[in-house]
Order: sequence, then C-alpha cells, then structure tokens
Amino acid sequence: MAKIVMEGREWEVKRRINVLRFLEKEGINPEEVLVLINGKVVTEDAVMEPQDEVKILWVLSRG
Repeated sequence: MAKIVMEGREWEVKRRINVLRFLEKEGINPEEVLVLINGKVVTEDAVMEPQDEVKILWVLSRG
C-alpha cells in the first residue's frame, strides 16, 4: 500500500492512483501543495504506486 503523509494526516492507497485524482478526491487544491514520491517532486499527472512513499507539503506564498 502507498503510504501518503500530510501534516499529521495519513492515508494508505492499495491501488495505483493519479496524483491529481487523489488530491481532488481529498479536497486538496493542487496549486497549494508539492507532492513528493519516494523523495522526488512530481507533477500532478504522476501516478502513485502501492509501494510508494508519498509526502504532500503545503506551499506558502508571500505577497
């Protein structure tokens, strides 16, 4: 299962899933986060595999 971690929240995904699809399903705006799969920053069209370690980080912007 892919283990997905985001600021104290955790999910486990048993199947392949597209990053954008996962973010939308969880109500997370893809423009406000960075997604890392196995330590590498990926784009929203990347696919999470069951063996992956995924981190989602909020992106802070300053105006």
